[in-house]
Amino acid sequence: MKSFIVFLIICCLSSLAFPQKHPTDYLIGNSSLDSSLNENEAIYTFTFQSVNLEVFHGKEIIYQIDSSENRKVILNENSVFQVKTSPGKHRFIIFFDGNYKEIYTSEIPVKTKHNLSVTINVRLVRQLIQPAKPIIYLYPETEMKVKISLEPVGRFTYTYPNYENGWEVLASPNGKMTHKGNKYNYLFWESEQNYFDAFNYFENLITEVVKNKKQTLEQAQAFFNYKSYLFQSIFGSLSIGIVTGAIIAYFIKTKN
Repeated sequence: MKSFIVFLIICCLSSLAFPQKHPTDYLIGNSSLDSSLNENEAIYTFTFQSVNLEVFHGKEIIYQIDSSENRKVILNENSVFQVKTSPGKHRFIIFFDGNYKEIYTSEIPVKTKHNLSVTINVRLVRQLIQPAKPIIYLYPETEMKVKISLEPVGRFTYTYPNYENGWEVLASPNGKMTHKGNKYNYLFWESEQNYFDAFNYFENLITEVVKNKKQTLEQAQAFFNYKSYLFQSIFGSLSIGIVTGAIIAYFIKTKN
Protein backbone atom coordinates (compact mmCIF):
# COMPACT_ATOMS: atom_id res chain seq x y z
CA MET A 1 0.00 0.00 0.00
CA LYS A 2 2.84 2.37 0.84
CA SER A 3 4.53 1.69 -2.49
CA PHE A 4 1.26 2.48 -4.24
CA ILE A 5 0.96 5.85 -2.48
CA VAL A 6 4.60 6.77 -3.17
CA PHE A 7 4.39 5.98 -6.88
CA LEU A 8 1.01 7.68 -7.14
CA ILE A 9 2.44 10.93 -5.73
CA ILE A 10 5.51 10.75 -7.98
CA CYS A 11 3.46 10.17 -11.13
CA CYS A 12 0.97 12.91 -10.33
CA LEU A 13 3.74 15.43 -9.67
CA SER A 14 5.61 14.49 -12.84
CA SER A 15 2.46 14.75 -14.95
CA LEU A 16 1.77 18.25 -13.60
CA ALA A 17 5.30 19.49 -14.20
CA PHE A 18 5.48 22.58 -16.39
CA PRO A 19 7.52 22.46 -19.61
CA GLN A 20 10.79 24.34 -19.77
CA LYS A 21 10.30 27.91 -20.92
CA HIS A 22 12.50 29.01 -23.80
CA PRO A 23 13.67 32.59 -24.31
CA THR A 24 11.15 34.71 -26.18
CA ASP A 25 11.84 36.81 -29.26
CA TYR A 26 10.86 39.95 -27.38
CA LEU A 27 10.17 41.17 -23.85
CA ILE A 28 7.77 43.96 -22.92
CA GLY A 29 9.33 46.35 -20.39
CA ASN A 30 8.27 49.48 -18.54
CA SER A 31 5.71 52.01 -19.71
CA SER A 32 6.39 55.63 -18.75
CA LEU A 33 4.37 58.81 -19.18
CA ASP A 34 5.74 61.18 -21.84
CA SER A 35 4.33 64.68 -21.42
CA SER A 36 5.67 65.75 -24.83
CA LEU A 37 3.12 63.50 -26.56
CA ASN A 38 -0.42 64.45 -27.52
CA GLU A 39 -3.52 62.57 -26.39
CA ASN A 40 -3.61 60.63 -29.66
CA GLU A 41 0.08 59.69 -29.59
CA ALA A 42 2.19 56.94 -28.04
CA ILE A 43 5.71 55.58 -28.56
CA TYR A 44 7.27 52.12 -28.73
CA THR A 45 11.00 52.08 -27.93
CA PHE A 46 12.71 48.96 -29.30
CA THR A 47 16.11 47.93 -27.92
CA PHE A 48 18.06 45.16 -29.67
CA GLN A 49 20.26 42.70 -27.83
CA SER A 50 21.98 39.40 -28.58
CA VAL A 51 23.29 36.55 -26.43
CA ASN A 52 26.70 36.87 -28.10
CA LEU A 53 26.80 40.63 -27.30
CA GLU A 54 26.87 41.59 -30.96
CA VAL A 55 26.74 45.32 -31.64
CA PHE A 56 23.77 46.43 -33.73
CA HIS A 57 24.07 50.22 -33.80
CA GLY A 58 24.16 51.61 -37.32
CA LYS A 59 22.38 48.58 -38.75
CA GLU A 60 19.35 49.04 -40.99
CA ILE A 61 16.08 47.58 -39.74
CA ILE A 62 12.98 46.96 -41.82
CA TYR A 63 9.69 46.79 -39.96
CA GLN A 64 5.93 46.74 -40.42
CA ILE A 65 3.28 47.91 -37.99
CA ASP A 66 -0.22 46.44 -38.33
CA SER A 67 0.56 45.00 -41.80
CA SER A 68 1.52 48.40 -43.21
CA GLU A 69 4.17 48.93 -45.89
CA ASN A 70 7.81 48.21 -45.11
CA ARG A 71 9.60 51.00 -43.28
CA LYS A 72 13.35 51.41 -42.90
CA VAL A 73 15.19 52.78 -39.88
CA ILE A 74 18.81 52.88 -38.69
CA LEU A 75 19.55 51.79 -35.11
CA ASN A 76 21.21 54.51 -33.02
CA GLU A 77 24.38 54.15 -30.94
CA ASN A 78 22.40 52.31 -28.23
CA SER A 79 20.88 49.82 -30.72
CA VAL A 80 17.51 51.52 -30.28
CA PHE A 81 14.79 52.86 -32.54
CA GLN A 82 11.38 54.36 -31.76
CA VAL A 83 7.99 54.17 -33.43
CA LYS A 84 5.47 56.93 -32.77
CA THR A 85 1.91 55.80 -33.34
CA SER A 86 -1.60 55.98 -31.88
CA PRO A 87 -2.49 54.51 -28.46
CA GLY A 88 -3.95 51.01 -28.48
CA LYS A 89 -2.77 47.58 -29.58
CA HIS A 90 -0.31 47.14 -32.43
CA ARG A 91 1.53 44.24 -34.06
CA PHE A 92 5.02 44.42 -35.50
CA ILE A 93 7.16 42.46 -37.95
CA ILE A 94 10.85 43.28 -37.60
CA PHE A 95 13.42 42.09 -40.14
CA PHE A 96 17.22 42.44 -40.24
CA ASP A 97 18.37 40.35 -43.16
CA GLY A 98 18.76 36.67 -44.00
CA ASN A 99 21.34 36.17 -41.25
CA TYR A 100 18.86 36.80 -38.43
CA LYS A 101 15.50 35.43 -37.39
CA GLU A 102 12.60 37.76 -38.23
CA ILE A 103 10.48 38.86 -35.26
CA TYR A 104 6.68 38.62 -35.18
CA THR A 105 4.92 40.17 -32.19
CA SER A 106 1.41 39.68 -30.90
CA GLU A 107 -0.74 42.76 -30.24
CA ILE A 108 1.25 44.94 -27.82
CA PRO A 109 -0.90 47.50 -25.95
CA VAL A 110 0.41 51.00 -25.29
CA LYS A 111 -1.35 53.74 -23.33
CA THR A 112 -1.99 57.27 -24.55
CA LYS A 113 0.94 59.68 -24.00
CA HIS A 114 3.12 56.76 -22.86
CA ASN A 115 6.49 55.40 -23.98
CA LEU A 116 6.63 51.58 -23.88
CA SER A 117 9.99 49.81 -23.94
CA VAL A 118 10.33 46.51 -25.82
CA THR A 119 13.53 44.44 -25.88
CA ILE A 120 14.18 42.43 -29.04
CA ASN A 121 16.27 39.26 -28.61
CA VAL A 122 18.14 38.90 -31.90
CA ARG A 123 19.03 35.37 -32.93
CA LEU A 124 21.21 34.17 -35.79
CA VAL A 125 19.74 31.81 -38.34
CA ARG A 126 22.27 28.97 -38.38
CA GLN A 127 21.24 27.66 -41.78
CA LEU A 128 20.50 30.44 -44.23
CA ILE A 129 18.82 28.34 -46.90
CA GLN A 130 16.13 26.12 -45.37
CA PRO A 131 13.55 23.88 -47.06
CA ALA A 132 10.43 25.87 -48.03
CA LYS A 133 12.09 29.14 -47.04
CA PRO A 134 10.56 31.75 -49.39
CA ILE A 135 13.85 33.43 -50.37
CA ILE A 136 14.64 34.13 -54.03
CA TYR A 137 18.23 34.34 -55.29
CA LEU A 138 19.19 35.31 -58.86
CA TYR A 139 22.50 34.39 -60.53
CA PRO A 140 22.25 35.19 -64.27
CA GLU A 141 25.23 34.55 -66.55
CA THR A 142 25.23 38.23 -67.56
CA GLU A 143 23.67 41.34 -66.06
CA MET A 144 20.03 41.49 -67.06
CA LYS A 145 16.63 42.91 -66.10
CA VAL A 146 14.30 40.40 -64.47
CA LYS A 147 10.60 40.72 -63.60
CA ILE A 148 9.26 38.37 -60.95
CA SER A 149 5.57 37.76 -60.26
CA LEU A 150 4.18 35.54 -57.51
CA GLU A 151 0.81 33.87 -56.97
CA PRO A 152 0.67 33.02 -53.24
CA VAL A 153 -2.01 30.77 -51.76
CA GLY A 154 -3.22 33.60 -49.51
CA ARG A 155 -2.56 37.31 -49.24
CA PHE A 156 1.00 38.53 -48.68
CA THR A 157 1.84 39.09 -45.02
CA TYR A 158 5.41 40.31 -45.62
CA THR A 159 7.62 41.07 -48.61
CA TYR A 160 11.20 42.34 -48.85
CA PRO A 161 11.39 44.71 -50.61
CA ASN A 162 7.78 45.87 -51.09
CA TYR A 163 6.16 43.68 -53.76
CA GLU A 164 3.88 46.23 -55.51
CA ASN A 165 2.49 43.90 -58.25
CA GLY A 166 5.86 42.28 -58.81
CA TRP A 167 9.60 42.90 -58.54
CA GLU A 168 11.55 44.40 -61.42
CA VAL A 169 15.24 44.09 -60.67
CA LEU A 170 18.57 44.43 -62.39
CA ALA A 171 20.30 41.13 -61.56
CA SER A 172 24.08 40.63 -61.68
CA PRO A 173 26.10 37.38 -61.96
CA ASN A 174 27.42 37.89 -58.38
CA GLY A 175 23.87 37.63 -57.01
CA LYS A 176 23.39 41.33 -56.30
CA MET A 177 20.08 42.87 -57.33
CA THR A 178 19.11 46.51 -57.83
CA HIS A 179 15.48 47.45 -57.23
CA LYS A 180 14.39 51.10 -57.39
CA GLY A 181 17.93 52.27 -56.71
CA ASN A 182 18.51 50.00 -53.69
CA LYS A 183 20.83 46.98 -53.54
CA TYR A 184 19.58 43.57 -52.37
CA ASN A 185 21.15 40.12 -51.98
CA TYR A 186 17.81 38.31 -52.27
CA LEU A 187 14.02 38.72 -52.38
CA PHE A 188 11.82 37.48 -49.53
CA TRP A 189 8.10 36.86 -49.16
CA GLU A 190 5.56 35.23 -46.88
CA SER A 191 1.85 34.71 -47.37
CA GLU A 192 -1.20 33.89 -45.31
CA GLN A 193 -1.86 30.15 -45.26
CA ASN A 194 -4.84 28.07 -44.18
CA TYR A 195 -4.02 27.63 -40.52
CA PHE A 196 -5.19 29.04 -37.21
CA ASP A 197 -3.69 32.34 -36.10
CA ALA A 198 -1.91 31.50 -32.83
CA PHE A 199 -2.57 35.00 -31.49
CA ASN A 200 -6.38 34.46 -31.78
CA TYR A 201 -6.48 30.70 -31.33
CA PHE A 202 -9.76 30.37 -29.44
CA GLU A 203 -11.59 32.93 -31.58
CA ASN A 204 -10.56 31.14 -34.78
CA LEU A 205 -11.40 27.73 -33.35
CA ILE A 206 -14.89 28.89 -32.28
CA THR A 207 -15.51 30.36 -35.74
CA GLU A 208 -14.43 27.13 -37.47
CA VAL A 209 -16.53 24.87 -35.22
CA VAL A 210 -19.67 27.00 -35.58
CA LYS A 211 -19.18 27.35 -39.35
CA ASN A 212 -19.03 23.55 -39.69
CA LYS A 213 -22.16 23.27 -37.51
CA LYS A 214 -20.45 20.99 -34.98
CA GLN A 215 -21.52 23.17 -32.04
CA THR A 216 -23.66 26.21 -31.42
CA LEU A 217 -21.95 29.52 -30.71
CA GLU A 218 -22.84 29.26 -27.00
CA GLN A 219 -21.47 25.71 -26.74
CA ALA A 220 -18.24 26.60 -28.55
CA GLN A 221 -17.63 29.68 -26.40
CA ALA A 222 -18.20 27.66 -23.23
CA PHE A 223 -15.80 24.91 -24.31
CA PHE A 224 -13.03 26.72 -26.19
CA ASN A 225 -11.56 29.15 -23.68
CA TYR A 226 -8.53 29.39 -21.42
CA LYS A 227 -10.29 28.31 -18.20
CA SER A 228 -11.82 25.27 -19.88
CA TYR A 229 -8.48 24.18 -21.36
CA LEU A 230 -6.73 24.73 -18.02
CA PHE A 231 -9.27 22.51 -16.27
CA GLN A 232 -8.95 19.85 -18.95
CA SER A 233 -5.14 19.91 -18.68
CA ILE A 234 -5.17 19.54 -14.89
CA PHE A 235 -7.83 16.81 -14.90
CA GLY A 236 -6.09 14.96 -17.73
CA SER A 237 -2.70 15.13 -16.00
CA LEU A 238 -4.13 13.83 -12.74
CA SER A 239 -5.94 11.00 -14.54
CA ILE A 240 -2.78 9.91 -16.35
CA GLY A 241 -0.80 10.12 -13.11
CA ILE A 242 -3.33 8.01 -11.19
CA VAL A 243 -3.56 5.35 -13.89
CA THR A 244 0.23 5.16 -14.32
CA GLY A 245 0.78 5.01 -10.57
CA ALA A 246 -1.80 2.25 -10.19
CA ILE A 247 -0.19 0.16 -12.94
CA ILE A 248 3.31 0.53 -11.46
CA ALA A 249 2.05 -0.26 -7.95
CA TYR A 250 0.22 -3.34 -9.25
CA PHE A 251 3.36 -4.78 -10.86
CA ILE A 252 5.44 -4.08 -7.74
CA LYS A 253 2.85 -5.75 -5.58
CA THR A 254 2.65 -8.86 -7.79
CA LYS A 255 6.44 -9.21 -7.80
CA ASN A 256 6.56 -9.00 -4.02
